[in-house]
Amino acid sequence: LTNEQRESAMQLCFYKTSYDELNIVEYGFGYPIVRPAARFVPWADLDSETRITMEETHGYNEFTWNVPALNPSELKGWFEMTDTEKRGAEAINCTDSCWDCWQAQYNSYGWQDLVNRGHVDAYAALGWSESSWCGESTAPPTNKRSWNELTEQEQLNATELCLDRFNWDRNSLEVNTGPFPFILPPLRYKQWSSLTFDQQQIAKDVFLYKEETWDNVGTADIEMRLFDDLTDFQKTYAVELGFYEKTWDCFQNHYRSETWRYLRSDVLSASETLGWNQSSWGITKPTPNVYNQQWGELSPEEQAAATTLCYFDKSWPGGPGGARDQLVGSVLQEGREGVMSQADRMLPKVATVGSICALMYIFI
Repeated sequence: LTNEQRESAMQLCFYKTSYDELNIVEYGFGYPIVRPAARFVPWADLDSETRITMEETHGYNEFTWNVPALNPSELKGWFEMTDTEKRGAEAINCTDSCWDCWQAQYNSYGWQDLVNRGHVDAYAALGWSESSWCGESTAPPTNKRSWNELTEQEQLNATELCLDRFNWDRNSLEVNTGPFPFILPPLRYKQWSSLTFDQQQIAKDVFLYKEETWDNVGTADIEMRLFDDLTDFQKTYAVELGFYEKTWDCFQNHYRSETWRYLRSDVLSASETLGWNQSSWGITKPTPNVYNQQWGELSPEEQAAATTLCYFDKSWPGGPGGARDQLVGSVLQEGREGVMSQADRMLPKVATVGSICALMYIFI
């Protein structure tokens, strides 16, 4: 259909799946390519043969499989993949155009490639331009929004790029049973003395932690930065410590370095509950008086707001009892112990994909 015909069909409450009479499980509300079901099975539920294949061909582990866009292979287009990597893609029935759409969301394409392949309209509708795609100007506001904050039309545009709530929000395939918006990264809340030698070296050499700043959460200079402010080198090693953009910004920075107008609606509401406003917000600004109170002195509403910002009793600035308490080895044992704790594992290799345009993420 032409764009005009599609708009008319939408006026009649048609979308791609219903108009073309496609299977809604496989095509959602407008996926251009059938959803590869095997890719969205949690790591723990994959059969052993598939897990071994994905480990050997792409270097996946539980963390980088369950969270989209962490594995360097997912930045590559099909044309850039090795024969070994293609063999892995075949194991999950996602090859060629499926891989480019569902795994890479065409991130390996240059802007003209998007034009030639017919994907540029969907990206343009989400606010992207050639300059922002190539990193010459800032990403559009949609890049900071959660799926729920997109308009219905923007969600439909996203589905044309094989994006749904899961991979747009970069949710984990693992069920989050904790109180936080994201699964707690347990390695960060172990005492320095409990880390392996290699983990200590990463923390010290890459992020400039010392034993004191590691064990006293919130005191290290690196925690004043958002994930986007880390170097590419640091981002790679952040994954080794069990972090990605969502968890770093929440558990490490608590969004303090984010611009007020870009805060998600739930984060904005929580920040206001804790006494922040647009003029007082910022990593270099004094914290509201509530931050001087002990965790147990906070009201239920304040504790809930703090939890939305990924604070808990051991990380709250006022501490659970007086000044900030040092970490204890038993903190939140119900968390995912052992996630990314295999420090002797090879680090993920950074993908080289040709041009700066290919390195642009559309994930928020």
